[in-house]
Amino acid sequence: MRVPVWMLFGLILAILLMDLITLLVVRADLIEAVNIALDAAFVEGISEENLFKGESFLEESKAREVALTYFKQNLNLDYNLENKFLQKTKFELNFKEEQTKPMISAVVSTTVTTMVPKLVGHKGIEITVRKKQYFLQSYKNMAPVF
Repeated sequence: MRVPVWMLFGLILAILLMDLITLLVVRADLIEAVNIALDAAFVEGISEENLFKGESFLEESKAREVALTYFKQNLNLDYNLENKFLQKTKFELNFKEEQTKPMISAVVSTTVTTMVPKLVGHKGIEITVRKKQYFLQSYKNMAPVF
């Protein structure tokens, strides 16, 4: 009688450990994907012409589109922002100008499908990642003076 109890206990412990590792890996992947998406948004959203004038204004529509593209590409998400592990993903970008530096804040919330919540009738565990990033370089006015 003791052997089946210990085997069941070991199985439950293995499932819990596997779910914990899945959550940690998915969270790390989300953070990395958000970092890459925000970097891509800054690179694409700020034009070189403005940088040569010493301005760093962000084109929000272009930055939003590029950030979403890179986010979906890095996590292999489909059109609905879902894949094997991530369901009901929401990707929000907020743009703000502080003094002369643009800032983008991203909030990503998703449901990670794991085994333990399925056993008790839930879809998964919700994770939210928040990231705030400023434009990282200050540029001097490099326009020629006549």
